[in-house]
Amino acid sequence: MFVCGGLKGQLILNKKSWFTYQDIVVHENEGPISTIAYSYPFVAWCSEYGTNIYNIETETKVFFVPKPKDVPETSLCNPRLCWYGNSRLCIGWGATLTTVRMNFKTAAGNKVWYGEITSSLPLEYWVCGLGIYDDDNITILGYDKPETDSDIQPPCIYVVNCLSGVCASEECLPIKGYEHYSCKDYQLESNVTSPTSSPLPLYLVSPHSVVRITPRTPQDHVDWAVQHEDYERALQILSDRSNGFSPERVADMHEQHLEYLFSSNQIEKAAALCPTYLGKDESLWERWIARFNGLNKLQLLLPYIPLSEPRLPLPVYTLILNYFLYNDIPSFLSLIRSWPKPVGDPSDLYDPYALLALLEVMKKTKRESAVQESLAELYAMTSQYDKAIKMYLDSNMTNTEGSPLFDWIETHHLIELVKTNVLQLFRLNSKQASVLLCSHMNEVKVGE
Repeated sequence: MFVCGGLKGQLILNKKSWFTYQDIVVHENEGPISTIAYSYPFVAWCSEYGTNIYNIETETKVFFVPKPKDVPETSLCNPRLCWYGNSRLCIGWGATLTTVRMNFKTAAGNKVWYGEITSSLPLEYWVCGLGIYDDDNITILGYDKPETDSDIQPPCIYVVNCLSGVCASEECLPIKGYEHYSCKDYQLESNVTSPTSSPLPLYLVSPHSVVRITPRTPQDHVDWAVQHEDYERALQILSDRSNGFSPERVADMHEQHLEYLFSSNQIEKAAALCPTYLGKDESLWERWIARFNGLNKLQLLLPYIPLSEPRLPLPVYTLILNYFLYNDIPSFLSLIRSWPKPVGDPSDLYDPYALLALLEVMKKTKRESAVQESLAELYAMTSQYDKAIKMYLDSNMTNTEGSPLFDWIETHHLIELVKTNVLQLFRLNSKQASVLLCSHMNEVKVGE
């Protein structure tokens, strides 16, 4: 069975009879038949007056949709039809998209089919092709009417909601030779008549080519986002579990984003993203700490460096401390005061004796107070409290707010080491010295 039409204005149904095939004239006398679409048991066609829908089983016309107003001549733009199964028909005619839904009622035990228009949407372009996208959206091949012969544009693919008209996607197609084609020269074809779980390919037919059109995959969206340096968008797509990307793929994109930030001199932003991107991966932290160190930018990463979960190897923390030792002594002092103190086991972040050796050499050329305070801290860590206290007492430091000197004296009962240096204690911190001496009045006599 097949149906055909043409310039004679007849729609002919050819079907098998008892002995041969028979031509049945279903429709005539309404001008040329320009478009036909079939989905059993219905066949739809467009003539000069509008769109007819015919039921082959009952051999009756069940619905008619008048031609929209202000449509271009068929010599410029043919109407287009697309069935969604046998229950919904989309009609693209000129710059109008009409959706018809087929329903039935039961009368005398028989189905009586009828149609109803569910939407009629104005468009900003002529329809030169229709195809199924999903249950709610249709793919439209659109053509912008040129103002002049030199203003011809290539066709565009639109994904449009059938009821609301909201456009979810728009993509112009680089068709070879488009400047020589009109709206009538294009057609959109598909090998399916019902929506599927994932959109199937469509085929754009032009006079000299056939172009296969497929919806972008999640990987396509990732590639596009990376191409446009929108890494946040790429990571959003990759992190969506429904897209099926592996954790390794996400981790690769994290590093790719960090590399991009480095190359574009956005080092501070890269540092802030490291806790999220590197997580608990020890090897990644080692690699990126080395990268920041290579650019002399460790100070930007310092607030984010993990001290546990993960606990990095001792050489890594030593590298960090050495960096600040030679580049920023006050920050070095702050680190050894705030980081967990070494206790002489493998869990230590660093070796205080190695740092002591470096500082003892450095103090010969640098007399700044931060060097002396750092030495005192490391002496105390290695239980050399006499040297630690002497470092304070023999120095010219006058601002020791926050120093642990007086805590050392109290905690480790070192009053004997300082009772002959009361004036130096008051010079360092008069308030703390007063409190200390009042609590040890029996040990420090007046006049000593």
